[in-house]
Amino acid sequence: MSLADRRATPLAFVDSLESAVLSEGDARHFRASLRLDTGALIVVSDGAGRYRFARLGPRSEDSSAGVNLTIESEIQVEPEPSTPIAVGFAPVKAQKPEWMVQKLTELGVDIIQPLVTERSVVRWDKKKRVALEVRLAIAAREASMQSHRVWLPTIEQPRGIAQTITHFAALGRQTVLADPAGSGVSDAAALVLIGPEGGWSDSESELANHVRLPGNVLRAETAVIAAGSLLSGLRSGLFR
Repeated sequence: MSLADRRATPLAFVDSLESAVLSEGDARHFRASLRLDTGALIVVSDGAGRYRFARLGPRSEDSSAGVNLTIESEIQVEPEPSTPIAVGFAPVKAQKPEWMVQKLTELGVDIIQPLVTERSVVRWDKKKRVALEVRLAIAAREASMQSHRVWLPTIEQPRGIAQTITHFAALGRQTVLADPAGSGVSDAAALVLIGPEGGWSDSESELANHVRLPGNVLRAETAVIAAGSLLSGLRSGLFR
């Protein structure tokens, strides 16, 4: 079966491609939302580029046991993107961070960096950070299923601007700040950071070069989508 077949077939994630047992929740989604019946062809993936085709098994009397699948292909591997694209964002009052992660995942962003900034209205609550990380992981997983991607994005721990720059510099990646007065983005390998509603503080603004995103003065949540779209387009060669 071809890559086109994989992208056209409903996808779910499993703990093991060898045993390939579908969770009851995912099976319920396939049956109720996608109207798939027993025997329908699906794709199962481990979230690290490995996947195989299978057919949906019958409903299980034990909902905790999951749904067995009938294997239809050998395990196949989709190579990791040669240039992983990365976007960072500060939480904004208008949108939940899960929404940001969802949209970046759909756009094919590989690395998502939550930010702690000086002017953020919404703060990453330290007491609730573990629960937040779980919610973001769920949002990324669900968006990956919806967009049929077999590589789950990496969601970094929340960091300040200086910490983020240092962390990614050690990985050989340049960090840039989105700003209407900046120059155009031309490097898909750059980590583009989107600030909060109040913009960058003077001290943050001095830490990295500035880049301009398409459009006029954008809302923070719009800038997140613009950055993800731009980097994805640059990587795929759409803008050449």
